[in-house]
Amino acid sequence: MIASVRSGSGKTMFTCGLLNALKKIENSCQTENSCLAKIPHKVIAFKSGPDYIDPMFHRAVMGVESTNLDAFFSDGEQIREIFRNAAAGKDIAIIEGAMGIYDGVTVSCEAGEFYKAGISKEYKGVRESGEVKTAEAAKPALNVDSAVMKKSGGAAETAGSAYELASALDCPIILIFDAKSFGQTLIYALNGILANDKHGLIKGIVLNRISGSFYESIRDRLPAEPLGYIPVMKDICFDSRHLGLIQPSEIVDINKKLDRISEQIEKTVDLDRLLQIAASAAEMLPSVRDGHECSYAETETEPEPEKRAERIETRGNFGGLVNACGIANGAFCSKTAALDSKAVPRIAYAYDEAFNFYYRENLELLRKYGAELVKFSPLHDKELPKDISGLLIGGGYPELFAEKLDRNAAMRDSIRSAIEAGMPSVAECGGFMYLQERLITEDGRAFDMVGAVPGESRFTGKLQRFGYVIIREKVPQFIKKSSKYAATATGTAAAASAVLKGHEFHYYDSDNNGNSAEAVKVSTGRKYDCIIADDTHFWGYPHLYYPSCPAFAESFVHKCREYGMKSGNKTAE
Repeated sequence: MIASVRSGSGKTMFTCGLLNALKKIENSCQTENSCLAKIPHKVIAFKSGPDYIDPMFHRAVMGVESTNLDAFFSDGEQIREIFRNAAAGKDIAIIEGAMGIYDGVTVSCEAGEFYKAGISKEYKGVRESGEVKTAEAAKPALNVDSAVMKKSGGAAETAGSAYELASALDCPIILIFDAKSFGQTLIYALNGILANDKHGLIKGIVLNRISGSFYESIRDRLPAEPLGYIPVMKDICFDSRHLGLIQPSEIVDINKKLDRISEQIEKTVDLDRLLQIAASAAEMLPSVRDGHECSYAETETEPEPEKRAERIETRGNFGGLVNACGIANGAFCSKTAALDSKAVPRIAYAYDEAFNFYYRENLELLRKYGAELVKFSPLHDKELPKDISGLLIGGGYPELFAEKLDRNAAMRDSIRSAIEAGMPSVAECGGFMYLQERLITEDGRAFDMVGAVPGESRFTGKLQRFGYVIIREKVPQFIKKSSKYAATATGTAAAASAVLKGHEFHYYDSDNNGNSAEAVKVSTGRKYDCIIADDTHFWGYPHLYYPSCPAFAESFVHKCREYGMKSGNKTAE
């Protein structure tokens, strides 16, 4: 894992440069003891947390998919299974951390109660006089055992953090530290960071934005192995906007910039040693289902098996918030999707410059439940694809392309007509903004959108409802249990209300956010209404993570299949 102490420290730049360097390595060593850096590596990238944009940079470098791993969305076993599936056949996995290495969320008691509601009576009545606020007091609701509490310092403050993710994978960490303007205080700052490395995962340090002479003067005093430095590179920067980095497609000469970063890494970073550290990670073996913890191949430097099992068992469970929809241990596997080969609904999903925020696992889960996914462009196409039975419009930057979306009235009419005809649809954040009547941009101009949703979205100048959320329909409408899904559920979770995990990250807001569901912010416990939903659609600002509630994806595909068969689509017959 490539981690740092804060955003803006150079994680994405270093990660992309490293990926680019590994991609271009050629087998040019001539001896048996050839250096690792000259051996070709099949590389896969991952991103810690819910970020959509950093994986786009990974894809721009590698030309292959990058996958999100999120310790809030997924429990430890689910994280390991997603990792194993994506990394199969690869030699090395590079995981880019999120924010600061220990930055997570403190889970509120209210969020724990909300999540557990309906699963078991033992979780009811945890709050006393409305005063319970801490994760320690919320242990009965969150199912946090003492080991987890102890490892997180008495509160679930690292829950969902990059460090918790690395712990779940037993993954070595390389710390990128922005040392610009630091002097000797750098040593004390790093000592403090490593003092909280409970599992001894931080194996090396790379200092960013310093001179070679300063690096040489301080390297022997670093509290972890010094792996090199990156000097100030004024000609290399990835600009940002209100939702984070700009997209790689917007960067002029991005490949040349990535080559410059790679060349610098090869000059001033010990790439051979970095790869040796990566190779020291324990091999992750296939897991055993039916409640058994996954196993790891032991190496000579690993702890005794019983100690290792104790370490692995309590990691990555985000305070014990298991999958409320009943998949054992939160497992994301093909067993959850009993497909009906007689009906293959085609779901069109928006994908272009304006709409491209999708989790790979969301799309894969729709496919596992039998859907065929086809792309379309609200910017460039004039109508929806033929013979489709469902519509998915993810997030993105519709505000940057509002004028073009306005001008493409033919596509807006096509989408509105499909929705009015009853075609099942899901829209998240930017997609939700697009379905409304108008979009008011930051400069005050108004643009016509699809008009399927009464209301308008406008720029507010500040983040709205930012952070992780848990969402539950007030009355089951869009998410409905099916007998074949219930058959895969375990324990009392089968009787639970369908609960979705997601996050909100937007500067725009609407005068009609809906009230079909209730959301609770994980960090504060604040509840609010959201989502416009009925039997055929689910629209709102939250970005959703479908594997947290497979019943959502199953319901969507089932509705699309039924609609296709009724409307006579050949692919759904």
